[in-house]
Amino acid sequence: MAIKYTLKSFSDLTPQELYDVLKLRQDVFIIEQDCIYPDCDNFDQEGMHLMGYENDQIATYLRILGPGMTYKKYVSLGRVITAPDFRKRGLSYTLIQIAIDYLQQKYPSYEIKISAQSHLEKMYEAKGFKKCGNPYLEDGIPHIPMVFSAFRSSAEIQSDS
Repeated sequence: MAIKYTLKSFSDLTPQELYDVLKLRQDVFIIEQDCIYPDCDNFDQEGMHLMGYENDQIATYLRILGPGMTYKKYVSLGRVITAPDFRKRGLSYTLIQIAIDYLQQKYPSYEIKISAQSHLEKMYEAKGFKKCGNPYLEDGIPHIPMVFSAFRSSAEIQSDS
């Protein structure tokens, strides 16, 4: 079965979609990863929400944040997640590519900065992200800052961090 991807603003989410997103984020980030943190962080209302559904079940999701929302000089994506029953199908690669394409079209002069869980560094590198700083702990989980730039070299990104 094919995944149907939908990009919506917060105000365009149906109550069921909002519930699906928050439940998936809770089930994986808080329960599965055993990480107590405030998931509802007041960014959802201003962000865009990219969801992948198979039939009526949410399979994958990420949140897109515009310029200055998370990082002063960057746009960002985060809360990248795939439901356990849908893993090992490459859905994150497609999801991230859709988000990159959207951000490059909507904000062509901005680079994309993320706070990636360290164990996913190779996946993000495969999508064109480059490490731009040192590893750190965020909510008890190792992370690495990364930047996607269509117009700067890796050396330039490294020297900017």
